[in-house]
Amino acid sequence: MVTRTLAVTSGALLAALLAPAAAAAPVISTEYRYASQVSEYFVRGDAAVSESAVLRRGLRLAAWDAENEEEATRVGVATAVYLFQVPLAARTVTIEVAYQVDKEAANRDVAGFLFVRNKAVEDQYAGAVKEGKRPVEEPGFFGNIYLLPAKEPRVAITLPTDNHVIDGVLEVHLSAGAGQVFDAQYVQVTSFAAEVPVQVQYAAADHYIPNPYDYSYLYYYGGPCYYPMGAYYACFQPFSLDPIFWYGWYSRRACYYVHHRWHHRPRHYIHLRPIIVYRPVYIINPVIHTYRSGWYRRHFALDGDLRRYSDQDLDRIVRRRVEVLSSENYFEQRRQAHAIAQTIRQSEADLRSRLGDRFRDHLDAWHRNPAQAARELRSDQHTPAIHQAAARWAAARSPKPQDLHPPRDKDRDGRRPEPDFNPTVAPRPSSTIPAPSPRPTERPAASPPASSARPAVCSGSTCGASSPRVCPISAATWRASS
Repeated sequence: MVTRTLAVTSGALLAALLAPAAAAAPVISTEYRYASQVSEYFVRGDAAVSESAVLRRGLRLAAWDAENEEEATRVGVATAVYLFQVPLAARTVTIEVAYQVDKEAANRDVAGFLFVRNKAVEDQYAGAVKEGKRPVEEPGFFGNIYLLPAKEPRVAITLPTDNHVIDGVLEVHLSAGAGQVFDAQYVQVTSFAAEVPVQVQYAAADHYIPNPYDYSYLYYYGGPCYYPMGAYYACFQPFSLDPIFWYGWYSRRACYYVHHRWHHRPRHYIHLRPIIVYRPVYIINPVIHTYRSGWYRRHFALDGDLRRYSDQDLDRIVRRRVEVLSSENYFEQRRQAHAIAQTIRQSEADLRSRLGDRFRDHLDAWHRNPAQAARELRSDQHTPAIHQAAARWAAARSPKPQDLHPPRDKDRDGRRPEPDFNPTVAPRPSSTIPAPSPRPTERPAASPPASSARPAVCSGSTCGASSPRVCPISAATWRASS
């Protein structure tokens, strides 16, 4: 059960609480998109990203692990990706998203997640995941993770452009994990010319996510989590001791196959038709086009000119990739996953016993620098067994080489096939709620209100800050909770 003391998350109230007497920051740009205007999407497990049946030009994100117990071979997630170009002069951006939870959602506390790529967090985890490299069919992302409260109609997120706007682009994801179903109405990004401090207070993870393995979203995403509380963000690490420290993505994901409670789609629920991603033949925005090419290359190993890949290729490789394991491989990967989880549990128990009171200090240092955790755990007596079991687990789950077909360069006639950039558009579902007009985002304050409260120094133990006064989400003025 999620416990919280304040959940005021509208953009107007957030700005009013931050600094009612300070001058407003100048707005540079505003971009409003209906949620159905996605840049890309991907689903795994029994999930779908489709046009909403209740919100005009909205988006439905629905995810379950499988339709039935016999098909539980991929952890479920449904993710819509939005790429926004941000002016170089911007110092702060505000992301506002409106949504509503569907009655079919099993999770009634958290509607879904909003993810923002963070280069600083990527660099922190780079050393921890270089050994246990993930399979290409299961992408992995590092950045800021924001929980979307189920009882709120919209959330506004404010953060600096440093480390978040990369090559002129802000990457935003809306995601539903297994058991989550929600409809998104719009995503709006507003950029400001001034730096806006953001209040962050650390909290215990079990106040918001009692068991991280209940959230399949964390199978694909890593980084500090934030819960919007109106005047501040509650910040926490979802895992006390992250299994990713032992052998990268392999060790964390193997633990999910042991501890995750599988969610199966109700018999009466039928997925809507997947949404169509439009890719015009000509390049509309070269900045977004270049970034999108890098995105495919980093997460799905697609190289070369994107025009070589047809929509069918992207559906098969990126958006709706489906792997079916044989019964032999299925039981083998389950057996190896149990071996990994059991060995990690034993290793953690030994660490707590050996370090005693110093364990908490080590844990804080590891959260600040995951690469340090990976280095120190290499000498642990249990690590070789984890690596061997992880290699066998990965071998049982990886597709055969012939399943990874490169795009066709020529057809049977010797001619290069043309990409299908104009697929047939399905009729839109009838809407019951009119789409709102683009609304201006309230300008957050350029500086926090004057206060006599004594500043509290951020230790960086949760967010992984490289400096006691620098946080990955904000160059914030830190304040002690009242």
